[in-house]
Amino acid sequence: MNKILLIVPDKDLQERAEAYLSHINIQDVILESTHMYGTSEALAAKFDANIVIARGITGQAIKRTHRDIHFVDIAITSDDIIAALAECKRKNGNQRIALILSDTNTTRLQQLEEVTGLSIQPYYISDEDDIRLVIEDVKSRGIHSIIGGVTVCQYCQQMGLSAIKIRTGAEAMERAINEALNAAKSINRERTKTNLLRTLLNNNRDAIIAVDSDGLVIDMNNQANLIFHLPDEKKHPLYIQDIFSDADWINTLHTGEHSERLQTIDNKLMLVNRSPILVDSHQAGVLLTFQNTEEIRETEVRIRKQLSSKGLVAHHTFEHIVAVNSVMLQRIATAKKYSQVESSVLIMGETGTGKELFAQSIHNASSRCKQPFVAINCAALPEQLLESELFGYTEGSFSGASRGGKIGLFEQAHKGTVFLDEIGEMPIMLQAKLLRVLEEKEIRRIGDNKVIPVDIRIICATNINIQEKLRDGLFRPDLFYRINTLSIQIPPLRERPEDIETIIHKYIKIYSQRANRPIPKVTANAIRLLQTYSWPGNVRELRNFCERMVLLGDSGIIDAAAIRNANLFDGQVSPKTEYIAGPSEKNNLQLTDEELALKIFAMSNISKAELAKQLGISRTTLWRKMKSRK
Repeated sequence: MNKILLIVPDKDLQERAEAYLSHINIQDVILESTHMYGTSEALAAKFDANIVIARGITGQAIKRTHRDIHFVDIAITSDDIIAALAECKRKNGNQRIALILSDTNTTRLQQLEEVTGLSIQPYYISDEDDIRLVIEDVKSRGIHSIIGGVTVCQYCQQMGLSAIKIRTGAEAMERAINEALNAAKSINRERTKTNLLRTLLNNNRDAIIAVDSDGLVIDMNNQANLIFHLPDEKKHPLYIQDIFSDADWINTLHTGEHSERLQTIDNKLMLVNRSPILVDSHQAGVLLTFQNTEEIRETEVRIRKQLSSKGLVAHHTFEHIVAVNSVMLQRIATAKKYSQVESSVLIMGETGTGKELFAQSIHNASSRCKQPFVAINCAALPEQLLESELFGYTEGSFSGASRGGKIGLFEQAHKGTVFLDEIGEMPIMLQAKLLRVLEEKEIRRIGDNKVIPVDIRIICATNINIQEKLRDGLFRPDLFYRINTLSIQIPPLRERPEDIETIIHKYIKIYSQRANRPIPKVTANAIRLLQTYSWPGNVRELRNFCERMVLLGDSGIIDAAAIRNANLFDGQVSPKTEYIAGPSEKNNLQLTDEELALKIFAMSNISKAELAKQLGISRTTLWRKMKSRK
């Protein structure tokens, strides 16, 4: 808060000043008044204020010796002098008058003489020594009428002379007080700006140094002090070369171009940026910022974590994969081994077998588990849109591009994993770009002329035979061998029927809890019936079937009749099969798996070859079994 000190030469003026202050609104300022005249006290005093109001030689002495204080002069006006001249004329008549002033610009003497008809001899003083010399000269000239300030009058009284005091009018006093209050507001604004800039500088994690065109340090923050081990009390002037000999700032000053370079400072790798400081288009200096590369990496990690919180995260682990089938268990064990290395993985399997479940599990078991997991379906987007999603783009790179550009999924997945589903459907042009990402570990946004390094692991998946794509020239062999470093073939559900029961019980429980319903009982015969279904949609189809059974079932039991009502076997089994409409579930439970399959086949449209494959027997054996039932 600013403090204003009002210095007045006599009690009368002090009372008038305090009376004026009592009628005005003063905020955020401390204003005090004191009595002082002459120059000796003014020269010696240490003022507890940053703004001082004073007049005469006292004010001039404060202005000369206390340069760190904002000074406001109580000016002696022409009205004040005319009033003193009139008083002198009344007392002494038209005698010659000595007018002793501290300011040469106070008034115009010739006009005063014309207005008053008096003969005026001007004298100008700056301190008390001048007063003694002036009074001696006045006496020698035989001048008996003297006009001056309080200090002049005090000296005249000591020397037995009469003097008329120049009194400060209310207007001059009020003007000086208002000027001081305005100065206080201005100082407060500048101080706020300075404090704000200082706070911004010191709260910046980067070290910052500003130098002028001569290399003189204009300002620097606390971080720069720490990096260069400078004391709080630094020598002045301080040049950039004294603290950082390899600053290389002159080139930036001359060219006006921004530059950056990695440099080792205080045993730390720093990214040093040099930017020109322009004042009215003139190169006035250079701003140097020093970024610790380790802190840049930490910031990058935080950004990636924030991106993860927006959905770029893998939710599933190997514990979510349900399997008792030996082949499936072996595939899980292989995937766990793959999670411990950084090589690319190709996951193959039919639709719905759980390829993304494996990909997420590999990611969550890897060292990248705390980093983003980005998944995209390569067959779901047209070529141009897929490219912009993967690589990002700059502003104005194409019609409709977002303002400011867009970060691509490869950048978002930095330090993490990218899952490219249905990789076999990726356009051939993008395959070349993907190969570069895998080999060079860098990407280039659409419309940009610079490359961006990325650290990502690629996991791909396909439900088609890529070998056919290779033969037809629709998939690059070099990319295939690059993504096929490690591979997993996930068996379809029909090849692991023993997993069906475990999967059914898992999802029946999940969907019952979600629907706030009792968990229904699944009969053993219903399980065996479901194991005969081919499940073209694999686990995804089975999961959806479980949800449908929970929502449609009201009996608390999932049996053959419930399966019939769910229309699962539409297209495979007639809804009026003798098996499902049999007299009781108990009789059906006595049938073997082969008998059940043969009953179903009797009223289905599946081929004998498909049925033989599901039963694990030859077509000849199937024909013999069917003949024996007739």
